[in-house]
Amino acid sequence: LYEVKALSNLWRLANWSYSEASPVFVQDRDGTLLEVIQCSQGVKQGCPLALTLFCVGFTPIIREAVKDHPTVIPIAVADDVTFSGPPDQVLEVSSAFNRLLSTAGLVSRPDKKVFVSLHPDAITEDVAKQLEDQKVAVETDGFVFAGIPIAVSVTETSKLLTPVLHSVKALLSLLTHPAMPKAVGYQLLQQSANAKCINIARCLRPQFCLPFAEEFDEQILNTLQVLLGKELSDPQIRQCKFPFSKGGLGLRPLASISHAAFVGAAAGIAPLWTSILGEDWRNLCPLYVDSVLESVTALRPKLNPRDFTDLFQPDDPNSFWDFFNSAEGLKLLQDAKGGLQGILTSLIEGKELDYFKGTLSPGDRSRLNSSSQKFASEWLRSSKSNTQLANSQFVTAILLRLGSPGESDSDPALALYDNS
Repeated sequence: LYEVKALSNLWRLANWSYSEASPVFVQDRDGTLLEVIQCSQGVKQGCPLALTLFCVGFTPIIREAVKDHPTVIPIAVADDVTFSGPPDQVLEVSSAFNRLLSTAGLVSRPDKKVFVSLHPDAITEDVAKQLEDQKVAVETDGFVFAGIPIAVSVTETSKLLTPVLHSVKALLSLLTHPAMPKAVGYQLLQQSANAKCINIARCLRPQFCLPFAEEFDEQILNTLQVLLGKELSDPQIRQCKFPFSKGGLGLRPLASISHAAFVGAAAGIAPLWTSILGEDWRNLCPLYVDSVLESVTALRPKLNPRDFTDLFQPDDPNSFWDFFNSAEGLKLLQDAKGGLQGILTSLIEGKELDYFKGTLSPGDRSRLNSSSQKFASEWLRSSKSNTQLANSQFVTAILLRLGSPGESDSDPALALYDNS
């Protein structure tokens, strides 16, 4: 720890907490104190410093394991370690890593090991024999890393994403339970469901993500219609997808923002790629670079010509990366709410809104403009039970916002909303 100057602000706290042995109290089932053990190894259960101190102590083991294999890249999240590189060298690093763990009093669990190669031809007979002897599971079609599926095709990606869709469907079914207040069910739908899957769109190539995103969006729409007890028209569905500030219901479709999410994430991590892999990283990751530029190309027709003129021109594909490695690009990302993804999504929605308004009658445009006013969506955001609308009132208010005529006739409590 004391060799890591970046953590110098923790030195005194760590010394105070760990310089002496700590008492560990052993009790029986009735709470009777049996013994007090003075513990001087490892980190304390529940200590806020525990994870940081573990990682500081664990890092030298990882570095020692890969020191003779420069083509192997280690990636670790606490004790979850992944080695990436040529198969034979990864196995050598893995063996060295296991030996180093034993010297530190740690053990690697074989049942949690997975060897992944999306290029089956790269697995030689010798490598295959070693994997078989070590009883390590082998994946050649795809795998899930940090919650993100990585596969050789759209079909295999879809297979890996199926459990995610099942979990989303299970969550959404709870939101339509009769005991769930409709206002609460809607808020959870609006705030939680999309957040569950947006990280997939940020990390996964859009052409691989789109089938999943379209099915996910359909589940969201179906849940809303069940909550309202009514099938919505096409214009109403389109309005639902706009944010509150544009008169919608904030149910932003994942499919429509997948390119913006992927490009936004790429812009945000461009400096990180440079710091880890060096200035030449774009030549080391050609598939990723090409995928991002494909998304940049896909975004061009969704933007107005004046938006990001320098970044989204086909003449110089490197302009995108160069900009977000510059001080100007970093400042743009720091100042923008939601980063580049937020900027692009807002611009796309602005263009889509202009087109949508052009399809509406003057009366419907006025209704949409009224719903876009500063405080016109407060009732949708209300989280206090004593200020939320009752089920029937909430449904009526939603349908009025979406332009269903005459919905408030049976409920005088909504006359003010209708008149406004």
